[in-house]
Amino acid sequence: MKYKKLITGTRYQTRAPGNFFTDQKSKSVLLGRREASEINLAFVGKVLEQSRTGNLLDYNVQLDIQFPHVIGIFGSRGSGKSYDLGVILEGIFGPSRADVTDAGIVFDVQDQFWTLAYKPDPSLDTDQAQVQELTAWGLQPEHIEGVQVWIPQCSDTQVPEAVSFSLSASQLTHADWLAILELERFSPMGQALITLLDTSPGSTPEGLADLCDGAGPLSNYQQGTVDGLRWRLESLAHTEIIGSTGLSIDELLQKGRLTVVLMRNLAESVRGLVVGVISRLAADRMGRVQQARKVAARTGNRLSDDGIALTRRLWIVLDEAHVLVPSDGATAATGPLIDYVKRGRDAGLSLIFATQQPSAVNSKLMSQVDLTLTHMLGFDADLSAAIARMPTRASVDYDVDSQSGCSLADVIRSLGPGECVIADGASSRIFLARVRPRTTAHGGATPK
Repeated sequence: MKYKKLITGTRYQTRAPGNFFTDQKSKSVLLGRREASEINLAFVGKVLEQSRTGNLLDYNVQLDIQFPHVIGIFGSRGSGKSYDLGVILEGIFGPSRADVTDAGIVFDVQDQFWTLAYKPDPSLDTDQAQVQELTAWGLQPEHIEGVQVWIPQCSDTQVPEAVSFSLSASQLTHADWLAILELERFSPMGQALITLLDTSPGSTPEGLADLCDGAGPLSNYQQGTVDGLRWRLESLAHTEIIGSTGLSIDELLQKGRLTVVLMRNLAESVRGLVVGVISRLAADRMGRVQQARKVAARTGNRLSDDGIALTRRLWIVLDEAHVLVPSDGATAATGPLIDYVKRGRDAGLSLIFATQQPSAVNSKLMSQVDLTLTHMLGFDADLSAAIARMPTRASVDYDVDSQSGCSLADVIRSLGPGECVIADGASSRIFLARVRPRTTAHGGATPK
C-alpha cells in the first residue's frame, strides 16, 4: 500500500511508550504479525494518535491476513462495525491483492454485503460522499470478483443472481434439532424428538411431524408431549430451511470464493441453525483437507483433485454475535462457532465478528480473540467487557482536546464516526486509528 499523507493533527495525545511492529519504508503499523513482509496485508486505516515518545500519527494500519485470527469488533449502533467488516473483506478479497486463494463466508443479518460485488456509483446520491472520501485517501472505487449470494429457499429477496439453498435433514445433528426446536435433551419432548430421529434418520420436519400420531414410535409418550412436538415440527417445516437436498460445503470453500448468506428474513433461531450447520460442516471439511495435505506432503502421495481446489484459509464473518453466541443460554450456532475458533490455527480458520454488546457475547468465544477494534460504546458493562478482552496492555491515559489524563473508557465514549481503539496481541499496547473508507459499494448506512 503506497503511503499518502492524510492526517496532520489529532485530538488524541498520549505519553505512553509504544513498541509496535512497523515498516518504516511504507510508514505502516502491522497488526497480527511479528515479521516483516509486504505480502498478505490488508490496509484498514490510519494511526490517529500522537505520542511524545515516538510519533506514528498518520501511519498506515495494515492487518496480517495470512495467519488465522479471531477478530472482535465492538461499538454502538451506527459507530462503524459493519463498515469495518466490509473494509477487512475488501483487503482480503479485493483486486489490490493478486491471486486470492482464501475463501470467505459472510452471515449477513442485514442483507447489506451483497454490494461488495459493486463499485460505488458517483451518480447515486448515496455514494457521492464515499467517492469523494476515496479520492481524499488516494483510493479507487473497486468491486470484488467471485462474490456469490446465497439466500434461503423461502426468501423473497430482490438481489440479482442469488442462489437459493436449504439444509438437508442429514446435515443436522441431534443437537441442531434440539436447538432449533428449543428443547432440552432430557425433557419429555426432547426425548420424543430423539426417538423420532433415531427411528427415521434423514427425515424432513414434515416427515417427522407425520410420525407424531401417538401410535407409532411415540406410542409410549403422553399425548400432550406428542402434540407439542408435532406443532413445533410443523412450524419448522413452514420455514422451508430444512429439505431433502442440502448444500455442498465444497462450493463455499473454493479458492477465491466469497459467499454472502442473506439472513435478514429469518427468525433468530433459524439464523442460528444456518450459521451453526455451515460453520460445523466447514470446520470439519477444512480439518480433513488440511490433514490430507500434511499426509500427502510427508508421504509423497498425490492429493485428491477436490483437496487441491479447496482453500487453505477460510474467513467466517458475522454481525450481531451477541444474538448468535449469547453469554446466557445457547443457540444452534454456539457450539459450532466455539469449536470453529478453537480449531482455527491447525485448520486455517479465521473468524471476524461484530457486536454492539460485548458484555452479552459468550466468554468462550471472547477468550479466543487476538485482535479487537472498539468504536464508541456508552454502557459501562459493554465498556468493561470490551476493555477486559483487549489482548494487549490497555492501561493507557490520553489527553483528549483540552481534557488531560482521560481513562480509556472516557476515550472510547468520545470516539467519533470511524474512529476506534485497536488492541493487537502482537503489539505492546493499544492505539487509536481511523478506519479507511470502503472501496466497494456500502449496502448499509455510513457511520455517523
